[in-house]
Amino acid sequence: MSATSPNLILGAVEGMSWQALRPFVLSLRRTGFNGEAVLFAAGIDRVTKRSLASCGVQVRALRRAQLSLGRRTIQPYDAVFARLHAHYPAIIRQASRPFREPKSAVTRIAALVSVRDTRRFFAYLDYLSSTDVSYENVMLTDVRDVFFQADPFAFDLGDVLNCFLEDSAETLGTQPHNRKWLQAAFGGDVVQEMSGRPIVCACVTVGPRELVVQYLEVMADFLLRLPHQSVGLDQAVHNYVLHKGLVPGARLIPNGDGIVSTLGIVPDERVSELLSSAVLHQYDRHPAVAARLLHSLGTAT
Repeated sequence: MSATSPNLILGAVEGMSWQALRPFVLSLRRTGFNGEAVLFAAGIDRVTKRSLASCGVQVRALRRAQLSLGRRTIQPYDAVFARLHAHYPAIIRQASRPFREPKSAVTRIAALVSVRDTRRFFAYLDYLSSTDVSYENVMLTDVRDVFFQADPFAFDLGDVLNCFLEDSAETLGTQPHNRKWLQAAFGGDVVQEMSGRPIVCACVTVGPRELVVQYLEVMADFLLRLPHQSVGLDQAVHNYVLHKGLVPGARLIPNGDGIVSTLGIVPDERVSELLSSAVLHQYDRHPAVAARLLHSLGTAT
């Protein structure tokens, strides 16, 4: 990797404290990772911002359209605006037309109005499409429940988009949350079609910058087609576009075979088989594992 083409880690956080972010940041720093880490953040305090900056993490504002009414904060997909939800995609596209670059404007407006889990994909796409930095590889990742045990780029990632499967004992049809999200996003016919397919986790994706941008463009396109948004629908869209073969250069990697182990739905009796991966995702679902990992960080900041 040349000095002018660093690797990049992108994440998004909302309303999180330094204590909650500390395992992600300190475990990454401990690996010797020498690329760039950028977190899009909303609702974090000054202490957290200073702590992130002191660890070399760049913080960018994750802007949200919202209205404060007394103690209540209302966002575009609040139930009070339910009648408008199905019209948002058309409104966003119409609002982007006066801009010099309507495609970029769509991405930025969508980031403002979308729900938490969806918003990050638009923010990532806007950043990668507008930055002057020529990144070599990019990792899109959750933050709160990710722990690094090695530099995620210190492996042969190949010239592909690395997408990571969850536990093979469950499928999109048998795992209740994924089935519900797929139903909400695409309806019963798609649930039936994809019921036997493996679950691809939307929370960690790694690959060359060009392929990551292409993936984000596909995701943005389909996210903008949703008649409504709620937490978890990004996972449904991620699985839909990957299983439909709509993402160029994508490779689906069995859980633990690549750099990532996703532990959320792995039974406790089998979790030990997956603890050697460079990146442990959803480690906090297993208290004993979480306690050991957090203890390994010590008390230093």
